[in-house]
Amino acid sequence: APRVTEDGIAVVPVEGMLVARADGLSRLLGATDYPGLIDRVREAYAAPGVRGVLMEIDSPGGEVAGLFDAVEGLAALRAEAGRPLWAVASDLAASAAYGIASVADRVLVTRTGEVGSVGVVAMHVDRSAANARRGLAVTLIHAGARKTDGNPHEPLPERVAAEMQRDVDALHAEFAGLVAAGRGVPRDAILAHESAVF
Repeated sequence: APRVTEDGIAVVPVEGMLVARADGLSRLLGATDYPGLIDRVREAYAAPGVRGVLMEIDSPGGEVAGLFDAVEGLAALRAEAGRPLWAVASDLAASAAYGIASVADRVLVTRTGEVGSVGVVAMHVDRSAANARRGLAVTLIHAGARKTDGNPHEPLPERVAAEMQRDVDALHAEFAGLVAAGRGVPRDAILAHESAVF
């Protein structure tokens, strides 16, 4: 059951890495899964005497998978309940966590809190030199010319890097649009921050 203040505000913690799916271990390590967050907010709205819900966020962000659906789900719960949904960065709401906060009617930040980092990161690790130093030669047997694109056992080809960059840019634009819609500002204003943290 959610913690409800004497003023009728249900407090829902949003902590750690945000993930599309969590198991017992990831929850034990402090992760928040998007479906679990939706369930907790639904439960908070259903609690007797609740006048509004406050998401208390302390998270560096997490996976893009599931984020957009979670924000839509939170907006639907708020609309269905007809009661406010607020968020407080206590002390960090960055990246996907700020995406979650952006759906709130009001976003608060503690005195030492940080918000922002509306951006997207993809990573490729080239392990070919490390493999060579260890005397390992990796041969990938595959069907389909593009099946091994981006594998860690060879340098990233320019074509694959360009495709990854296009994907990251598209997700960044969509993420900025999500935050802009939630905060009621133009998408270009969000993009102009260049993923800064405030």
